[in-house]
Amino acid sequence: MIMNQMWGIIEPYRLDPAKKYTLEEITDRILKSWFGPEHGLEYFKKQGFIKWPKKIEERYWRPFQKWRTPIYFEHFIKVGNQVKKVLKENGLENIGLDTDDYQALPDWKPCPAYDVKDPEYDLYSIYFRVPLHTFSSTYNNAWLDEVCQADPYVYNILINTETAKRKRIKDGD
Repeated sequence: MIMNQMWGIIEPYRLDPAKKYTLEEITDRILKSWFGPEHGLEYFKKQGFIKWPKKIEERYWRPFQKWRTPIYFEHFIKVGNQVKKVLKENGLENIGLDTDDYQALPDWKPCPAYDVKDPEYDLYSIYFRVPLHTFSSTYNNAWLDEVCQADPYVYNILINTETAKRKRIKDGD
């Protein structure tokens, strides 16, 4: 029942709890539920994809969602107090576990790298994401990978041009 609901499997493709299905059978039922009876697993094995004229709501779906994003997490305070209590009860309050982040409003705190005072280490390493990828789950998509490899900025380390000149770092180093 949960799988039918979670994956949007509709009749006549709904999974019967009394039966066992292979992964391919489940995938076929999901695809037929989403794209119609002619677009099951065999169709996608041969065709590889499906296209249709998309409505604006399908192309740019986020503005059409009616969700709310919380920014105040009052339950974090309670959990933080519980963690502190458990630490104290077990004599672990001095193990260095920082409970300051159990607060209702998120904020920015510097990591230990910001405490380094050695002038030789005057850069901070950060990461960024390109809009073509979703977390790390799309890096195995050959089409997206091909597009990203064509862009010299996606899979390489980037540094400010003036900083690179000052540190005698060249392209390819």
